[in-house]
Amino acid sequence: MASVEYIFGILFAVLAGICFNLVPVIHKEALSNMKHEVSFSNMKYSLRTMFTDRKWVIGLIVGLIGVIPFIIAMSWVGISVVQPVMNIGMIVLVIFGEKKLGEKLNIWAKISIGFMIAMPFFIWLADLSNAQSNITEISTRIKFFIITGIILILILGCIILAKKYPIFLTGVIGLFYALGAYYMQAYMSMIAFSGYNFIQDLDLIIKRAFTDPNIIMANLFFVALLIFNGLAAYSLQIGLQKMPASKCNPIQQTINNVVSIITGIFIFEQAINNVFYYSFGVALGLISIFILGSYQISQTSHLKTLEDEKSE
Repeated sequence: MASVEYIFGILFAVLAGICFNLVPVIHKEALSNMKHEVSFSNMKYSLRTMFTDRKWVIGLIVGLIGVIPFIIAMSWVGISVVQPVMNIGMIVLVIFGEKKLGEKLNIWAKISIGFMIAMPFFIWLADLSNAQSNITEISTRIKFFIITGIILILILGCIILAKKYPIFLTGVIGLFYALGAYYMQAYMSMIAFSGYNFIQDLDLIIKRAFTDPNIIMANLFFVALLIFNGLAAYSLQIGLQKMPASKCNPIQQTINNVVSIITGIFIFEQAINNVFYYSFGVALGLISIFILGSYQISQTSHLKTLEDEKSE
């Protein structure tokens, strides 16, 4: 039987997911009205353009509001539960994507998003434990940083492939967000294994920010998660200019989920009480990535063919 804390952790994750899935809709609408193309080569000008756009700033505020329930959920149920459960927020993305942005999805795209939305239900039935591995131990940190290196290599690969196939931008976005969640879990675990309760001892954690070695290490994790989430958010703006929000966000979110699940189980040792439900939920997520990704690649190829025909 799931505890009250586990149930409320899932509810907070759903709330965070709704906020996070509203953001790309608002930002897509804002970016569509911008004449400037967002890119890494002119980041300074791109940031100035976005931060001076009222609608884009509103989207940013909605995202920051979502961080609050996200942090609470992470402290109560852990990364392997929070990340997939946030998929429920994609219902909001699909509805607003169609109504506000006019983004149309074929039947296969809708089925794949349906799989993504169903995924959290099976994760909930799997009844995972919170993080069990002690991040204050050197051996755990070594494994932690090895995984960080592997994910960064994957991001580099996606960046190279994205030059030819824009769909791989979702890999860049999803992996950066996964690193952000990964470091958030490390931050929360460092706090917990140092003997603090994040919510009840928050004032004490702040007071000892520069005196307790474990809190200092936790703060470094926190700085890293801010950097990774910032890079993910910026990459998302580039992706939204090249792809519909109702395709870009579900794919990146599911990539984020799968990586977060793997790190949660193998690095933070979250125990799975029902392997069947958990495996079935993850399988749904992977199938949905393949379907929606294939749909986006075929659509991109079709548009390129039309453009080539017009140029001739």
